[in-house]
Amino acid sequence: LRCERVQRTPITTRADFEQAAWWEFVRTDNMAVAWRAIQMIFVAAQISQAPN
Repeated sequence: LRCERVQRTPITTRADFEQAAWWEFVRTDNMAVAWRAIQMIFVAAQISQAPN
């Protein structure tokens, strides 16, 4: 089992978020785990887009 960080495209639209959510689910095959990861991705996206 190899764990690699995939270079993610910035999440700017709902479609981007849904695509990220889908791939996270496919990768983990576990909705609970995927959802936690998805929420973290979304929070990170929100932080990265917040004006400083």
